[in-house]
Amino acid sequence: KQKLENRHGTFVLTPAPYTSVTCYRCGKRDKKQRESQAVFTCANKLCELHGIHQHADINAAKNHLKNAKFNSKADASLPV
Repeated sequence: KQKLENRHGTFVLTPAPYTSVTCYRCGKRDKKQRESQAVFTCANKLCELHGIHQHADINAAKNHLKNAKFNSKADASLPV
């Protein structure tokens, strides 16, 4: 957090629940989308990522980034 302040960055806390079982692209949440500890595959047939294997941690990180962008706009007045 201090390094971010020194570089004029912003620290945004995002909720962790369900980030690893939610598709970052379409938002579908389903435990069955985690084929294994490391593999995530979106089950939404309308999603452009349907059937494509992704690393589950990368998918979760993209959800955190998406949540951080949303939260930083909503909480822009909060200090770091």
